[in-house]
Amino acid sequence: KPFGYEVLLEDLPNIATGKTVTYLSQWEEAYAGNGASTLVDGQLADKRGDHPHWQGFKLNDLEVVVDLGQVQTVSSCWMRFFQHAAMTRVQFPSSIQVLGSYDGIKYRLLSDRKIEINTSVKAMITKFRLDFDPKDVRYVKFLAVNPKELFPGHPWTGQDAWIFADELGIK
Repeated sequence: KPFGYEVLLEDLPNIATGKTVTYLSQWEEAYAGNGASTLVDGQLADKRGDHPHWQGFKLNDLEVVVDLGQVQTVSSCWMRFFQHAAMTRVQFPSSIQVLGSYDGIKYRLLSDRKIEINTSVKAMITKFRLDFDPKDVRYVKFLAVNPKELFPGHPWTGQDAWIFADELGIK
């Protein structure tokens, strides 16, 4: 019999799975996930804030670079985030940017997305996808902007916000 949360594994694996990730911002040690491989190991967390696969960033933005190992044509990227306003100080990022580079030095914006505040108190996991015209890149930089403080109406309004991510993908 099935039990627990239903997880759809669409988009896994993808060309980012198993690749080298360089962190330009550091996760909080209490929410380290599986360390530097967390976002590309093909493992998904569930709707519990204490699930060991979430990687947490308190006040910090999440900024990482994925080295694809060689130049590849990409046209879509995504990241999965957690929010549970009723029980935690974890909320979705306020925006996401994806940048690409041929050489790892000069980056150009591939796509960006502003994320509207979601005031639901339910536990939510959302995969935010950014699609764009195909580009040849070797390095893909992800920037998820931490809103810094909890939204108005949150049980702990004004306190420091966290963002939790468990996986990213590149297509």
